[in-house]
Amino acid sequence: MKRLPFLIAVVLVSTSVSGQPTPDQSRVSTAVDVTIQNLDVVVTDAKGNPVHGLSVEDFQLKQDGKIVRISNFQEVGASTGPNQLETAVPAGDSRAAGSPSEPSRPGRQVVLFLDSLRLPEPDERMTFLGALTELLHKTLGPGDQAMIVRWDGSIRSVLPFTSDMTMLERKLDQLVNDSTLLPEEASQRERVVEDTQWFNSVARLTGGREETAPTARVAAAQAYARMRSKGAALKGLLATMGGLPGRKVLIMASNRFSRYAGMEFFLGGRASFADQLDRDSREFDTKEILAGIVQSANAHGVTLYTALTSSPRAFSGMVSAGATVGDFPTTRSDAAGAGDQLVWGNEMEALEYVAQKTGGLTTGAVATLGELIDHVVSDLGSWYSLGFPSAPKKGDSSISVQLRDPKLRARLRGTLVVKAAEEQMKDRVLANLFRKDDHSTLPITILPSAATAKKGRATVPLQIRIPISSLALVPSAKGVSGAFSVFVATAGSGGEFAEPTRQRKTFEIAQGDIEKAKLSHFTYELEVVTQSLESRISIGVWDEIGNEAGFRILSNSHPVAK
Repeated sequence: MKRLPFLIAVVLVSTSVSGQPTPDQSRVSTAVDVTIQNLDVVVTDAKGNPVHGLSVEDFQLKQDGKIVRISNFQEVGASTGPNQLETAVPAGDSRAAGSPSEPSRPGRQVVLFLDSLRLPEPDERMTFLGALTELLHKTLGPGDQAMIVRWDGSIRSVLPFTSDMTMLERKLDQLVNDSTLLPEEASQRERVVEDTQWFNSVARLTGGREETAPTARVAAAQAYARMRSKGAALKGLLATMGGLPGRKVLIMASNRFSRYAGMEFFLGGRASFADQLDRDSREFDTKEILAGIVQSANAHGVTLYTALTSSPRAFSGMVSAGATVGDFPTTRSDAAGAGDQLVWGNEMEALEYVAQKTGGLTTGAVATLGELIDHVVSDLGSWYSLGFPSAPKKGDSSISVQLRDPKLRARLRGTLVVKAAEEQMKDRVLANLFRKDDHSTLPITILPSAATAKKGRATVPLQIRIPISSLALVPSAKGVSGAFSVFVATAGSGGEFAEPTRQRKTFEIAQGDIEKAKLSHFTYELEVVTQSLESRISIGVWDEIGNEAGFRILSNSHPVAK
């Protein structure tokens, strides 16, 4: 996730009258020890077909190994089609979900994450484009939106959430047609193999020990850095989805997503299956990166579906004329493609891990992408929603579901991550960059001033006005007091975005000034520094006492000071 710096300049509290007074709103704020968590579960038979008509008694839910009571149960989109929501069954009722009670189902948010896309073969490009286009047509209905993101070392282009099918198809077609380059890794691996051969030929002449050339370690370190950058981008993207309502999925098509970054650079021209245990090839372990992605996806309620777009042949490196006898087959040698299969398996291990841990699926070739898309469409059309009481706790909780029929299979996220209120606000202000927050209740006003541009940066002065009557107030020694926080996030013209920053303000109003203050507002002044005048700015204000929040978005092309 690329950081776009912005500067909080000054906080100014005023009691100037702001037009018509906002009516006083009396609210009571209480602490809640137990909340209801919702879990989406896809149930299939042994062949992967969705199973309908189950009741709450068919499910046994466990949190950290202990059985928990299912307090709410519903089957979404079973017999009434993808746009119908089934009746929720209250706790203790063993009936299967029945007739529809509402004319609509939860909205669906779909993100296509195209990671270092390399499709040099025309047939593969057509297959790839056709599968993703079919996904959009079969899943996007009223209330649904999709977003397209391209990553190639950083987030290069983004089509924000939209339901405009023409825009989505145009963007997808453009990105696929731009993916004609050959994968860089094959030629890089070839160079490393040649360097290793030369390195070891010198070692043999001088009586030294044969080992991997330093260039292999450099290439692997670069691959690991790329994985870290990709993981950060994915976590940031997942955070933007966390503030969105409804069912959320991310489909990632990746050319490289390694369990051990750069493992291929430690394999010779004639690799053996024993090479996968080599200490060098396991040095750049991405387990921590993958676990972070899974935690972020589960914390934000996003299911990952993954696809490897490089076939095993794409990992091959040519054996040069200077290859040693060890690079040629003997009666005990592995097949010529052993190294390719090792690398392919290394990629699939990582992709399967993040998909399985978040309740999704994976595929290992463009040719089978259509089958994965069929499962995505099916999963988004029918699932079971389980609600259960959960007390807040530090860290993650393991979640599992057992079905009464052992022949059935349940797919769900493997962990429950309860986010603090501050983290939830950060999610919402990020999501507001790409889709207007529909649950904004605090009536804030944003007054931008003319921006200044200098050395590739733009500075946008802002005033945020917050009606005091809309804030929850609690008794204090002198009268009443309260607290609010201002969150700011920005997104560049290419879609890159920054992690939100929070500034907190506490206040106290004397007893004799309370009625007058309720006719006024607080003014919060700040300067936001963005990459360009075309950047978007998302503002969120959180009333910490009343737990209400307001959001605004400043679109592109800020006015420039003369």
